[in-house]
Amino acid sequence: MKRFTFALLAIAAKIASPLSEGMIDSTDITARDAEGVMESSIDVNQKLYFVSESSTETTAATEIEGTLISLNKETLRGTFKKIDGGKVPYHYSGGTPDLFYSAFSHRGIVRVSCIAHFDETLTVKRLEISRVLRLQDDLPFPTEGGATPALPPPTDDPSNLPPSHE
Repeated sequence: MKRFTFALLAIAAKIASPLSEGMIDSTDITARDAEGVMESSIDVNQKLYFVSESSTETTAATEIEGTLISLNKETLRGTFKKIDGGKVPYHYSGGTPDLFYSAFSHRGIVRVSCIAHFDETLTVKRLEISRVLRLQDDLPFPTEGGATPALPPPTDDPSNLPPSHE
């Protein structure tokens, strides 16, 4: 029961976190089941009951592999997709932004040297990237007119099948 209560408080904290005076003043929560409907609301004055401001944050210098999937060129911030599929916000704090733009345009996997910020459960919450290394260069496959070469149409003709290795 204790674990279930903690999970509900975590969900309520996520629901209450965007509440802000003059922006989002309240939110409604509705639960339906076979026994009926239960409704509740949280307003901005009640937010402090759900959102804990005191949390433990740990930082560590590390290298992480993944893909740069978004970039705001004015703020040098965006989203980094880790190998495990998790997405993390980042800020580029390295040298010349022009070199970073080049790394961002790369479609493949990159390794970033960064300061990773972890929460109390050691989940990566954000990255301060200082260096980006491409792990695989773009492969220069020849194409006709810049388009990806088309595959031949499928056929049932056995003479077009590859030899069998039985």
